[in-house]
Amino acid sequence: ISNSAKSSRHLGVETSYTKDSAGNAKTSFDYIPSPGRHWMQHKGVPLIVERERHQIAMDSTVGAPFETLTLTTAAWHHAIFD
Repeated sequence: ISNSAKSSRHLGVETSYTKDSAGNAKTSFDYIPSPGRHWMQHKGVPLIVERERHQIAMDSTVGAPFETLTLTTAAWHHAIFD
């Protein structure tokens, strides 16, 4: 699925920051699909990915909103989820 994200036009950027025991810091940036409906293919199977953020409910351990991710495909491709 990540290869399909390269052609998406609705992307967000997630920043990760880590520090090792020697004090060296490393920052990395990952592109993630923005909330909404996205069409893509995985192993030749068309998928619809819907990402919805719930701003009212927050995960207090990391300070991030809860999300719902819905994956949809045609009935004859249900094995992709096994």
